[in-house]
Amino acid sequence: MSSYGEIIGVINVESCEDNAFNQYDARLIETLANHSVAALRRINENDRRTRYEDKRIQFVNDNVTLQAHHLTATET
Repeated sequence: MSSYGEIIGVINVESCEDNAFNQYDARLIETLANHSVAALRRINENDRRTRYEDKRIQFVNDNVTLQAHHLTATET
């Protein structure tokens, strides 16, 4: 399985029988792989968005804390 030219996984299908799989089986596995890649892309994008939002929230919290400390220091 690949995404944007990068290998991200492998689906291995085996049988002890010769010629156990036909073109239909190959298309089915290819479809499964494509859907898996799409799901992994969505998961990775959601993770990236979550990390970005976490950093943004931390930045805002740090600035609010800094301003609160600054106001407290100037009042005394």
